[in-house]
Parts: sequence; structure tokens; C-alpha cells
Amino acid sequence: PKLIWEYGECGIGFSGMSIADGRIYCAGDFGREEHVFALDLDGKLLWKSPNGAAWTGTEPGSRTTPTYVDGLLYHMSPVGRLAAYRADSGQEVWAVDLKERFDAQSGIWAMSENLIVDGDVVLCLAGGKKGLAAALDRKTGETVWVTPAVADRAAYGSPIVGEYRGVRMMVTMTEEGGVGGDVKD
Repeated sequence: PKLIWEYGECGIGFSGMSIADGRIYCAGDFGREEHVFALDLDGKLLWKSPNGAAWTGTEPGSRTTPTYVDGLLYHMSPVGRLAAYRADSGQEVWAVDLKERFDAQSGIWAMSENLIVDGDVVLCLAGGKKGLAAALDRKTGETVWVTPAVADRAAYGSPIVGEYRGVRMMVTMTEEGGVGGDVKD
């Protein structure tokens, strides 16, 4: 295909892109900070907002792809900062430090989960000593529920939501195996 445009200021990392409402969303590490940013469909930068410290461990760089739902963008940085932004402006709506709230533990390659939104909650696998999986209110970041902790950490997969035997479940993986749970509680 013919090259239409290119954009070279994406920072360092492995984030994928998401496209919604005529914008392209991505993340990258810029110096000591992780940033989420938006481009228009012509490749022009619309906004760039910080999401905590850059990952400086094994294989530095961003990890997760921003998730768009109803005008909000959700993103988790490699160091466990989960934030919501206004998709039109990049203005931060709320942020949660998963390491502080759930004593989240990252593996060798940092926290790398793409977030999933189901109804009114953002689902994540914190992999912490204060809870393995959690649901956060997607508008406020408040904890809706958290599962008990297990002797395991989050891995490098992203959850899916599906129904099995009448139960709507989040299914994902940890470093040691697979887990699933009712998205209501």
C-alpha cells in the first residue's frame, strides 16, 4: 500500500494502538515518564499525558494498549499506575497506584496487561498481596471488589470476559496458571 503518513515521536515501548472516534491512541516512554497520547487520522499529535514513571527494568518501554470506552481512555503503566483520561483532551480523570492499593507485584517484564472494561468496571489482575484480581469503578477508580490474594503474580496476558454456564466471567492468567471469576463479585 501507498504510505499516507508516518509519525515518529511514539517514545520507547511495545504498546499497540487503539482507534476510536477518529483518533489513534498509543503509549510510550519519554525519558523518565510513561505517556499516553492521541493522534488524529492524519498523524498529527492531539495531546500527550503522563502516566507515571517509565519502566527502567528488563526491556524498558511501555507495555499496554490504551482501552477506549464511551469517551474515556484507560491505561496501565508498566509500574502499575492505572489511569483514566478524557479521550478528547487527555485530561486525567482518576488514577490508582496498584502497587500501593493492592501491593501489586510485577514480573521480570513489568505489568503488561491490557485492561478490559465490562459495564461499569475496569477489570485488572493486580497480582498483589492484598488481592489478585480487582474491579474498579470505571468513572471514579474506586475499588468495587477484590479477590483474595494468592501466592502468585500477574503475568503478561490480558483478560477476556465471557459467559460460562450462565456466569459472566473474567478469565486471565497468572505466572503459575489460569484464573477466572464472576465479574459481579
